[in-house]
Amino acid sequence: IPSHDLQRAVSSTSYIQLSWTLAELNNYICQSFPMVSLNVIGFHLARANYSKSLIRIQANTLKELKTAVGRSRLYIIPQTNITLPSEMSTPIASSTAIRPAASPNAPPAIDVGPSQSPRPSATTTLASPSMSLFSTMDTDGSPPRTDLNPSLEEVDLATILKMFQEDHLSAGLVSTICIRRKKLLESAIRALSRVTFCWTESPHIEFVGEDADDMGGPQRKFFRLLMIEVQTTLGIFEGKAGQVFLTYDQAALDQQKYFKGGNLIAWSIAHGGPCVKALDPSLYQLMCGQEPSLEQFDWHVLPDPDVQNKVERILQCKTAGDLTAVKQDLGDWIAECGVPGIFSATVEDVPKIFAYVVKHYIFLRTAKMINQFTDGINTFGKLWDIVKENWIAFLPLFTNMQEPLSKAAFKAIFSFNYSSRGSNRREAEEDTIYCWEMVLNMIEDKVTELQFEEILIFVTGGDEVPALGFPSKPSIDFYEQEAGQRRLPFASTCMMCLYLPRGVTEEGILHDMLFQAIRGSLGFGKV
Repeated sequence: IPSHDLQRAVSSTSYIQLSWTLAELNNYICQSFPMVSLNVIGFHLARANYSKSLIRIQANTLKELKTAVGRSRLYIIPQTNITLPSEMSTPIASSTAIRPAASPNAPPAIDVGPSQSPRPSATTTLASPSMSLFSTMDTDGSPPRTDLNPSLEEVDLATILKMFQEDHLSAGLVSTICIRRKKLLESAIRALSRVTFCWTESPHIEFVGEDADDMGGPQRKFFRLLMIEVQTTLGIFEGKAGQVFLTYDQAALDQQKYFKGGNLIAWSIAHGGPCVKALDPSLYQLMCGQEPSLEQFDWHVLPDPDVQNKVERILQCKTAGDLTAVKQDLGDWIAECGVPGIFSATVEDVPKIFAYVVKHYIFLRTAKMINQFTDGINTFGKLWDIVKENWIAFLPLFTNMQEPLSKAAFKAIFSFNYSSRGSNRREAEEDTIYCWEMVLNMIEDKVTELQFEEILIFVTGGDEVPALGFPSKPSIDFYEQEAGQRRLPFASTCMMCLYLPRGVTEEGILHDMLFQAIRGSLGFGKV
């Protein structure tokens, strides 16, 4: 119900201050609605989740409340029925009332008068501010907004994923997944096919033959390698690396490979892992129900050379003579692509014909495969529905938007565990870090084969910072070289810590040690 219909008394210039106590916030809310005795009937605070249902918020301070709300809006839910006086007419109905949620974790039900049909249930999503709001106010220090619907167009990817995890994952429950590294994809599919498999449980990854307990590192490594396998080995994608399309393979369709691929991708995303990051951007938009402009589509990325030649000929039609030749040579093929009007087309129609043919080839032709693939993703918490609703936010997960790590971005990831300032150990550590900086310069200047992503994989198991961030900040620590021995740098992917030898004074030596350690590493536990 719009706040103005409850005769809100507080000026629109009043802000919520993060310095307030919760008691002061509650008092502010009660005073904001003088026609309703909120201080008597009580109320809960809530936020909207990705499906636009309300979730109760538990917070001890306003800062905790602001963190929980994120970029959503703050909702006030009364603990008893409220029937508006007849003189307070609303666009909905004079008998509109809001019932309290049945339980602290359940979203509120909304009772609507005769003018609204059908009647929402306790799981009804929020269709519009006039149906959903008892009151809303912003928690970022800005004036209250009354023009925004609580949709996830306002919410970034990290917030969406965090809310998805809160709503679906089973906190504290772990499922052990046994993986044969040389048969990683097959192992993962077999794990999903077990009757006891539950995608909401946190996967505890055990690599056969590798003595390492999964405290996070093996899981990050596993999902990174799994997404590579799904893209390159499963047989459901084709095209250039980083810009792929779904294959047209009826045998794979019958074998449910597209569905399995969707399952594996959703499993990774749900637990904070990466996605394939490889779909052609135009295909991804089409899959999300968008209509990208295809008249300027880069036909060079099409995986079939014969199709490339055909669409190039269409695009190169500049005169009536060119078009006549295309009609004679390719008319039947273009008509089979869903453009029967090709035989009556003019030169002015060529860009549109080109776009239709491209859309047919990359999207309509493989519609059954795409549907099976997205159904596989949707099996896990209706995740594809969330992707479609927030397709811009999910672009970095499904398309190749990843830029190579810069030196500055790489350095910002790590902290240093130095010894006490002024100690001999600290002096030796600073010698090593100076050489470390020189090695980073070598990578930035491309005078070595090492890459920043390789070091990140060696330390964390992932080649980029996850959308939800790392559970803690990766760090660099130090160790003493024993006399007469040469121990290579090593890492703990669970602790996300890189260990460097103290007292290295030549960058060439540190570079060679890092290169040997990283390129020679075989997996977890091999330190």
